[in-house]
Amino acid sequence: MNTLYPPGPSGTATPTLARGPQPGSTHTAHGSTAVALPQPVRRLFRRSFLDRKDPFEAGGIPMPRFTFSDSYDLDRNPPQKAVEEIHTRLYQQLTDGNLASTRLELVDWDDASHSGEPARRFVVTHLTTARDTRATVNAYFQAYGDHLYYSVRSYILPLLSIRKLLLAVLTMISAIRLVNLLPVVLQGVGLMVIALGIAIHLRGFIIDLLAGVPFIVALRTQYPGKLNSASFDLDDATAFLKTNVSLTLGTVATVLEQYGIDTGGLRMIIQQMGGININTGGGSIIGAAIGGIANQATAGVRP
Repeated sequence: MNTLYPPGPSGTATPTLARGPQPGSTHTAHGSTAVALPQPVRRLFRRSFLDRKDPFEAGGIPMPRFTFSDSYDLDRNPPQKAVEEIHTRLYQQLTDGNLASTRLELVDWDDASHSGEPARRFVVTHLTTARDTRATVNAYFQAYGDHLYYSVRSYILPLLSIRKLLLAVLTMISAIRLVNLLPVVLQGVGLMVIALGIAIHLRGFIIDLLAGVPFIVALRTQYPGKLNSASFDLDDATAFLKTNVSLTLGTVATVLEQYGIDTGGLRMIIQQMGGININTGGGSIIGAAIGGIANQATAGVRP
């Protein structure tokens, strides 16, 4: 089965989340299950010109309605400790059966162009629907001075658009055939110009392949189709995004409250999550999700 990202260095597959206690977990005095964090997978980007500039370029189309970020002053409490608590609690929430048929990984993304900068750890959750539509939520938490910063970004990768792919192929073939109309002395230059144009057009596709993204997924990222509003993908994607984002924001709020931080605004966003929907408006859910802004904190955009 194709995945958005290749397996980690160990070659082991990322576990699918299931109900009940997970291997290696322990029970606390309150009866809850404390899950030990797995070893994060380290991944690099910006290693060269032919490398992705952003770690989530293969994630799909951004979902601003399910993207949030904010910063909280912890009032001289150690923010790094809060980050570690959030990682542990969130991983426990996501492995406690709250999400079905999803994959979870801890990823340390390392910008190779800034060797002095430490890697940034993301909690990444993937869902592949029964119709092979892919949804991803990337959660990031950072100690920023005395503040705790969090960011939750959501993406959906629809199926391959055969129409876009065929149109691109026909355009390339037509451009190559037009070279024959040039004088013989200019045909070599014409082919070089066309080859350069094709390389620029397919740069993202080539970069994804070099980064280890499966061929079909890279092709879908290059030529994404529409999510049909008549399909069950609408419910599957919405259920995943609402549940995942609510769990993540709720975990942040719980940890902040332990430090005496007022989380009224964050709790209100969670309560209003029920009113955030992917309204297709008779079209694709992608266009509607990008176009609307409702009940969100800081609207994020894909870098």
